[in-house]
Amino acid sequence: MAFISEIHYQNNYASNSGQSEFVEIRVTGSELAAMSAGDSTFQVTFYQQNGTVEQIVTLDPADAVRDPNTGAYSIIVPGTLTAPTTNPPDASEPEAVALTRTNSDGTVNVLKFVEIAPSTGAITATEGPASGSTAQVIAASSNGQSVQYDKNGNRVDGPVSPNQAICFTLGTLIETEHGALPIENLKHGARVRVRDNGFQPIRWIGRRRLDAVDLARSPKLRPILIRAGSLGAGTPTRDLTVSPQHRILVRSKIAQRMFGAAEVLVAAKQLCSMNGIDVVEDASEVTYFHILFDRHEIVFANGAEAESLFTGPEAINSVGKSARQEIFTIFPQLRWDEAGQEPARPVVTGRRARDLAARHMKNRRSLIVN
Repeated sequence: MAFISEIHYQNNYASNSGQSEFVEIRVTGSELAAMSAGDSTFQVTFYQQNGTVEQIVTLDPADAVRDPNTGAYSIIVPGTLTAPTTNPPDASEPEAVALTRTNSDGTVNVLKFVEIAPSTGAITATEGPASGSTAQVIAASSNGQSVQYDKNGNRVDGPVSPNQAICFTLGTLIETEHGALPIENLKHGARVRVRDNGFQPIRWIGRRRLDAVDLARSPKLRPILIRAGSLGAGTPTRDLTVSPQHRILVRSKIAQRMFGAAEVLVAAKQLCSMNGIDVVEDASEVTYFHILFDRHEIVFANGAEAESLFTGPEAINSVGKSARQEIFTIFPQLRWDEAGQEPARPVVTGRRARDLAARHMKNRRSLIVN
């Protein structure tokens, strides 16, 4: 039976990790077939503290990804959920989430309805698919972990699961002490121009090639294309392609008003509402490159300012076992330091990041203002 398998909600860890908030749903093959045939509709609904609906997402069987090891299917639902007793609290964000199934006869089954660490008591839904139901109150997860459940309903919290690393793609020109060079030509020790600290040596560089099968299995890894000039006048200087979670520097008065900082970092996928920034849906393959420095840095890629690999827990988990061992050899403290590096700029995630892009579009303002 379908169940909520993971909730990555808004807290200090999420804000500093850069991994956008989401809810993961596990479904069976027969449930996917029922969805495709129109016999069942599964929905994820985010509820505000007063019981009203903030967002309803209808699951699409086309978004399901099969786990070859277990045979289970997962569907990732992007969406911000907050726990009022954790930091930073945000009264504007939903505080509970429900998974429901609507049958062909119109009856609705509430499969799960939870609220994380409420400050004012459990939420009762006043509208939407879970109307009349009261949320189950659950404890917040430990720092560095998300709320997770197994198929039997047991709580099994662990590190955030989506395997989305922070990467540039083949052919990206990175500014170095010898000029702009293709990232695939850079080696360990190459001195790269960074925004805050002059020229810094690369401490580690890795690569990962994804073919058509990989991208079909994990569509969330399809690259994001940022067309020349789409961030601002002349930025980037040529088309730039990055992984969905790769954070791009936004510098504007709108960012200053919204977050108290003129410069913030936002995942590329959260900027897709902007003209000229899109998912490369027809990508048949992609080669991703990671570059790591002593600190989290902002580098110049095709003339745009973007981050280096950030050693938060989710990034370290995303690079694979052998690469992880290489990084631990260079930075042994990362084995035990859950926090990793400090971000080079404030990181904006989830709904707040999408709102930032939407306000720039509405006001016809560039994401980069010099």
